[in-house]
Amino acid sequence: MIQKISIILVLILALGGVDASTDKKNSDIEKYFKGYKGAFKLYDVKNDKYIIYNKDELTKRTSPASTFKIMNSLIALQTRVVEDENTLKKWDGKERSIPQWNKDHTLASAVSNSVIWYFQEVARDIGRDKMEKYIKSVGYGNQVIGDKIDTFWLDASLKISPNEQLEFLKRLYNEDLPFDKENIQTVKKMLINEETEDTIFAGKTGTFEDKGVPTVGWYVGYVVSKKKPYIFVTKLEKPDIGEGDEIGGVKARSITKEILKELDILK
Repeated sequence: MIQKISIILVLILALGGVDASTDKKNSDIEKYFKGYKGAFKLYDVKNDKYIIYNKDELTKRTSPASTFKIMNSLIALQTRVVEDENTLKKWDGKERSIPQWNKDHTLASAVSNSVIWYFQEVARDIGRDKMEKYIKSVGYGNQVIGDKIDTFWLDASLKISPNEQLEFLKRLYNEDLPFDKENIQTVKKMLINEETEDTIFAGKTGTFEDKGVPTVGWYVGYVVSKKKPYIFVTKLEKPDIGEGDEIGGVKARSITKEILKELDILK
């Protein structure tokens, strides 16, 4: 299945090890990042192996942007700020730039539509003390909240690397986080984007904007193909010059799908 990708597969012990890849042999994945700075990492759960593209970028921290909605949802469920995925919050009537945001939302629909105002309300309801407690207990990124409880994942106070994202998602998939299993399972279910008889494709997009200009795109999640699970993270950054005009989570998701098809994980 993975013979199509001419990059090194790295076998790593479950408790640790050193990631490695050879950039010179990454051409099959590199083509999907044409015009961008970017990184990709996939963990084959069954075989305990990694596929890595551009390892130097995997340790660089940036804002998680809307990928933090995964963590925010877990904390909200655990603290009972929301009862379940159907907890409804009323739209405040303020027109926002994305039409799908301008209506009432449940937790599930706020995740799938990446509704910022919903999660800002959730963060305020959780409060600084509980938010910090769970971010530190998970070891999420640099663990910095900053001054504002409702924007820290958007204003680059909180930062996380692709490597850290992948480790967090591995723990999420394995239900090995300091949250009730029921809450973890709820979040995993909400992340599902596509589901067929043979495949589950689940993840969360994220777009970081600097002064209103998108500069970073994330797509992080998991895929189960023919009962074999994989965890992945894709990050895009716009280069200083050149191509790559389309930056954001949607583009990162598109690239992820193309890579997974190249690997014969998705069809």
